[in-house]
Amino acid sequence: MLDPREGDPVARAVALTAVQVARDAGATYADVRVDAAINQTVGVWDHAAPWPVMYSDDFLYGVRVIANGQWGFAGGQDPSPDAVARVARRAVHQATVDAAGRASPVVLAPAPAVPDGTWETPIEIDPFTVSIADQQAALAAGIDAALKVKGVKAASATLDFSRVVRTFASSEGSFIVQTLYRAYPGGGVHAVLANDPRQWVGRQVATLEPAGGGFEVVRAAGLADGFAAAAHAVVAGASPRRLDVGRYDVVVSASVMASLVGGTLGRAASLDRASGRDASFGGTSFAAPPNTILGGDPLASHLVTITANRSMPRGLATVRWDDEGVEPEEFPIIAAGNLVDYLTTRESAPSLGWWYDKHGRPVRSHGCAMGGGLETPMEGSPNLVMRPGSSAVSVDDLIRDVKKGVFFSDDGGGGTDVQVLNGRWSATAAQEIRNGKLVGYVRDVAMEFRTPELWKSLDAVGGAASAESCGCGVRTVRAVPGRFRQVRVTSMEST
Repeated sequence: MLDPREGDPVARAVALTAVQVARDAGATYADVRVDAAINQTVGVWDHAAPWPVMYSDDFLYGVRVIANGQWGFAGGQDPSPDAVARVARRAVHQATVDAAGRASPVVLAPAPAVPDGTWETPIEIDPFTVSIADQQAALAAGIDAALKVKGVKAASATLDFSRVVRTFASSEGSFIVQTLYRAYPGGGVHAVLANDPRQWVGRQVATLEPAGGGFEVVRAAGLADGFAAAAHAVVAGASPRRLDVGRYDVVVSASVMASLVGGTLGRAASLDRASGRDASFGGTSFAAPPNTILGGDPLASHLVTITANRSMPRGLATVRWDDEGVEPEEFPIIAAGNLVDYLTTRESAPSLGWWYDKHGRPVRSHGCAMGGGLETPMEGSPNLVMRPGSSAVSVDDLIRDVKKGVFFSDDGGGGTDVQVLNGRWSATAAQEIRNGKLVGYVRDVAMEFRTPELWKSLDAVGGAASAESCGCGVRTVRAVPGRFRQVRVTSMEST
């Protein structure tokens, strides 16, 4: 395997050759990302029955250029000089063809060159040095703890580790090598429905969160305790009871709040969405147009303040430089309910020059470009952090002030429409709240909402001690529990 960390000359040669050939072919700007990646998946089902180990080893590169004012991109796998040159020329040709139908040239926000940058995800235990047998044994200990709980019928667990050594070079003089470790542990526990043994219900193990790091991520998860807790929860939640459709006060755990933050406000703050640049691929945003939303009416309760970063310890989006060679910064997205900025790249940031000038800030990318190998860099989500409340409020405190409500804990998921406006979050099991107390589980429930209305209904959030970090897609979101008033809750069978 090619490994630039050890001074491998091949990745360097690919990067520098691609940039030079692209410039010689007429590109006014060029950059390239070379990925040397390995992935490994280990799994165990039920009584320590292992799955086949899956392993991949890839070498990929992508060349991006600006020629005649427009983007071009091409990728390859062959590191030979002739193959790299063909890929670079193909990227320039693509840009030249695209330029025929477009009037506005690409303008990039300035970024200082990084001529010799290196960085590595901080890890304690390299997962690729841990034997397969030891990894399987760690999973088996968790599964055994789950299967000891009466009523559990099955359990499974996986460990997925990746290491990507990404070499970046640009015609502006940057040359950067970053080594990125990611851990994706997962586990599920299953039981049968109390009144119908033909129907199974499942629950994910809440302590198994994806993170940037090595095998220490798994050790810190407390597999035995995590699986046992999931087992007790899935058995208790194997209830035949259903909830009447209606408006309820909804309390959510920190992990559910993280999912809502990332899936609603985090997505809505995409400048590519808000400007329409991503309309045909990812969708648009209700938080548009920027010149109306920025400085306009609040999108959420004054309790909502969200910042973005790519520096959070163990964050999935944590890097030293983004995939355009920009050093990211921490910045606010939502401040006291008001949208104050968007996610940006070098291409999109100049469109907010009027806003930054108004506040005396330079025009620069926030470092949100993501993409490597055969993928062209696009705007991606950084890590997000929701500010805790000023008081030491717990989930129990939030529940105590609810007469008729539902508590969504940590098992479920949801999504929104293409505008991030209408959404749904569902769970196979949630807990009903009556007069400030949890009174039992109800099955197959979902809350339905319009994003601004949901966030404006937030009337209480947890304190700092209740915060949790959760892996959500390509980034980590740190959030606190919260309480939303009068949310529409339905039965999944009724919709």
